[in-house]
Amino acid sequence: MRTLTAAGRAAPPEHVVDLVDRSRAAPALRPVVVDAAGPVAAWLSELLPGLGWDIGPPMDPREAWERGEPAERIEALRRLRSADPAAARDLLATGLPGERAELRAAAYGTLAAGLGPEDESLLERGLDDRVAAVRQRAAELLAGLPSSAWAQRMARRAARMVEITGPAGHDRFEIALVAPVPPSWARDGIDAAALPGTSLGVHVLWQVVAGTPLGWWEAQAPVEHLVVLAAEHELGPVLLAGWSTAAIRQRDARWARLLVGEAPEPGLVAVLEPGDLVQLAADVGSVEQVLTPVALAAFEALPAPWPAHVRVAVTDAVAALFAQRRVGRHQAPSLRRLARALDPAVLREVAESVGVLALPPPLDGVRDDLVDLLCFRAALREELAEGGAR
Repeated sequence: MRTLTAAGRAAPPEHVVDLVDRSRAAPALRPVVVDAAGPVAAWLSELLPGLGWDIGPPMDPREAWERGEPAERIEALRRLRSADPAAARDLLATGLPGERAELRAAAYGTLAAGLGPEDESLLERGLDDRVAAVRQRAAELLAGLPSSAWAQRMARRAARMVEITGPAGHDRFEIALVAPVPPSWARDGIDAAALPGTSLGVHVLWQVVAGTPLGWWEAQAPVEHLVVLAAEHELGPVLLAGWSTAAIRQRDARWARLLVGEAPEPGLVAVLEPGDLVQLAADVGSVEQVLTPVALAAFEALPAPWPAHVRVAVTDAVAALFAQRRVGRHQAPSLRRLARALDPAVLREVAESVGVLALPPPLDGVRDDLVDLLCFRAALREELAEGGAR
């Protein structure tokens, strides 16, 4: 839809009903759908009001909060938060008691946009909610405020659990796991629902590390040295995962750059500076990594046109995947995602490079599906470009 609107075109009328219907479940898509549908969307809204397709101007956020469906109420809060953060915060402070748990959790989530110290007291109230999901959502947001009282409490817990001992050059992490979860820790959103195969103590460690301000860790040792020490400890992957989550929450580009090559966390990609994103895309443009979650996230985030060396690396890597027969049907979803993320300038080139290969079944079918999608995207963009030129 965004490709259509960018080209100044509208969606075919026969698809508008389906597009509008999808936007009801995801109100954030409504502006895109309205742009892509063109004038016919408003006409349909007036013609068939009984179907609930409200394509007209959105109602006042406060009115939507009082009268709307749950998804509409949350979207109204997002709009109000964008226009008047303090008003959205005040509305939440007075309007949440008595609401369903899932709506309370989603409503707190709207504070993520423009999150600041002024939101701390409201989020602290969320920690006292009777539902764990709401408490955890409030805690996740407080983790994005490194100077908050919540973050300082997490730092004290980190000091209790993780210590660097030994002389320089022979230092190491000493880690003391905590289980069961103390009541005051549970109040701060630390939960005891460890995944199968993960001990409760390890689960708590990850949560504490993820909630601790990154500045506290840097006071213990330089970031590069912390990563080295983690690589030498059996619980190092837990520390790396926690730091990665903290870097995402705290929007720390420097930590993200250092961690993205150590921890397989795609969320780090969104925190990288533009130059680091280009470097990452080049690094993961290899046959071994091109379909990894981090690589796919990097390609999706990298704006077109891609640098020439990235285009060449990725094109060669995709061809090598098939030539070396390192893909199968189970990777078809990742291949489709890659096809949607590629720079449009290489769509035809990638399709041709894999299309000429002689492959046995079922690999030939996987290849054919990819080529069809690549050619469809290329043809769509070419047609839209030609239409814009007329």
